[in-house]
Amino acid sequence: MGTPPHLRSLLLAVLLMIGSTSAATQTETLVTVVGATECLDCAQNSIKTEDAVKGLRVAIKCKVRNEKYDTKAAAELDSNGDFNVKLPSELLQDNGELKHECFAQIHSKSDAPCPDMNGLNPSKLVLKSKEGGKHTFVAAPGKLSFSSVTCASATQALLLWHKKFHKHHLPTYKSPSPVHKLPPKPYYHPHPHPVYKPLTHKTPSPVYKPPAPENKPPSGGHYKPPAHGYKPPSGGYYNPPAAPVYKPSPVPYHEHPAIPIPKHHEEQKA
Repeated sequence: MGTPPHLRSLLLAVLLMIGSTSAATQTETLVTVVGATECLDCAQNSIKTEDAVKGLRVAIKCKVRNEKYDTKAAAELDSNGDFNVKLPSELLQDNGELKHECFAQIHSKSDAPCPDMNGLNPSKLVLKSKEGGKHTFVAAPGKLSFSSVTCASATQALLLWHKKFHKHHLPTYKSPSPVHKLPPKPYYHPHPHPVYKPLTHKTPSPVYKPPAPENKPPSGGHYKPPAHGYKPPSGGYYNPPAAPVYKPSPVPYHEHPAIPIPKHHEEQKA
């Protein structure tokens, strides 16, 4: 008994499918993007690298039309901050270059773009090597940098969650024990030492007075003041002058003027 025709055709179809699949697998081109990241302030903030990169991922975005970008692939960072993202082979041209401009950018745990030292500028991908159908691309600047302050990882998000829902215990108040303090020590202001200044006497200005006149006797003997005696006139006795005789002055005689007679009296007499 032989194999029925329909079974032989079915087995042949299965063998052809398996052969085509294996051939396609052998000729499939592998496209990957590899690189590393760098935390700018982890050492300053005492944050370990594995804590800073936990939950972060690298997204590969390509410009398709009119300044619009589509995310083609993404992969999380490992504990060292390295990444290995696989891209679809249809993004390649025949010469091995990418059909569109593609960029690599770090995203936070909440899938938000993380700014680097230059802001939100993604890093352009460039071809690093092409060997045996394997195309490897890297970011042009080298390492992708980020800040732990602006790019929160899963560890930081967990710490923030714990801080947010931390339960505060009510404080226990105790009556304070009395404190007996000694009275303050009196403070005496020191008396300043007296400063003695030497007395300064001013020399009075000299007053010059004229000397008092001195009556000195004439030289040659004792001084005798002159005697004031009355000496009679020489030649005899002194005859005093005769006493004056005073005659009375005559009595003045005043003659009265004649009284004038008016004219009309003279006419009547005539």
